[in-house]
Amino acid sequence: NLENNNLRESGIKSSMFKNIRILNLNLNIIEVLKFEMFSQAFGVEDLFLSQNRINFIENRTFSNMKILSKLDLSQNRIDKNLN
Repeated sequence: NLENNNLRESGIKSSMFKNIRILNLNLNIIEVLKFEMFSQAFGVEDLFLSQNRINFIENRTFSNMKILSKLDLSQNRIDKNLN
């Protein structure tokens, strides 16, 4: 549980999540989600990212997370890009 730890994307390394099933990153200060952050998070089924400052999600960010079944991005700053 990494909830409410003032984590930024620079402090998140994919190798930290290799054997994690439920990953709680709620209430941090993450602004951007990148592929490298979750590229080795193969076993994560539930990912909680609510109440951060997320405003951009890179293409393929969750592509290696084949068994991801629950993703919570609520209460962030995500805006739909129409380009």
